[in-house]
Amino acid sequence: MNLRPASELAPLIGRAFVRERGRILGVLPQAEVRHTGGSSLPTALTLGDLDIHVRVPGDAFGRAVEALTELYEVFRPDHWTDAFATFKDGRATDPPVGVALTAVGSEHDDRFVRAWEKLAAEPRLVDEYNALKRRHARDPGACEVEKSAFFTRLVGG
Repeated sequence: MNLRPASELAPLIGRAFVRERGRILGVLPQAEVRHTGGSSLPTALTLGDLDIHVRVPGDAFGRAVEALTELYEVFRPDHWTDAFATFKDGRATDPPVGVALTAVGSEHDDRFVRAWEKLAAEPRLVDEYNALKRRHARDPGACEVEKSAFFTRLVGG
């Protein structure tokens, strides 16, 4: 993994977020679209990808899945629930784009929102996050497992 501080990529990531936010709101005008993930925090280490969290009311979730399927490729459908779905941009974009869709108030929604708010508010947590990414720089699978446990601890679950 080629990890870099998010601050080094801020202009590129910022432009990409504006572009993708516009695409998403074009098909889901009622959605809340958030920049999330490592590239959303200047001192966090990132691979240089753009993670987006799209939040919709529960009764709009099915339609939102359909709309995002028109814009992006389905990603990890085996992890989907009735309130959580993931997508990736299959185009050769720079940066690569991943999208997580949640129903507002659902378990995954709460986890995303609370964890990233805590990270943004507490620099020592970003240091912990960066350390775990460095530990697993050569093993993305192990990194994902440890990141999941880290986020579970952050939200107290």
